Order: sequence, then structure tokens, then C-alpha cells
Amino acid sequence: MEIKTKYNLGDTVFFLYDNKIQSGLIYGMIITTRIEDPANIGITYTVYVVGGEIKLAADKLFKTKEALVKSL
Repeated sequence: MEIKTKYNLGDTVFFLYDNKIQSGLIYGMIITTRIEDPANIGITYTVYVVGGEIKLAADKLFKTKEALVKSL
């Protein structure tokens, strides 16, 4: 099985947090699937931000601030 991710470790990403645009560094991934449906793969990214870390799905992350603003 080959898993393709939208982001790589070390990528800078932008996201909304506390109704503000934030940025952080991807430093971990959690990959999940189920034996009854192995093609259905979920990826949660661990993003380092000042003061800690948060876990977000790929659909909440953006490569640029402009892409995030455009999605709103």
C-alpha cells in the first residue's frame, strides 16, 4: 500500500485558530484506516505552533495565506 500525503514533514501551513489566521510547521502525521475498508485512509497532521501543538485534518490546512483567505 502506498500512501500519498498532501503535506510533508517540515512544511509550513496556514489555518484558522481562534478566528485568526495562524501558521505552523508540520512535524507529525497520524494515519488511520480500517481493515474492512483499507482504501479509506484518514490523515491528521500535527502542527507545531508557538506554545504547543494542534492536530488538524488536511482540509483545514492551506499552503498559503492567500489560499486560506480565498476558501472563506
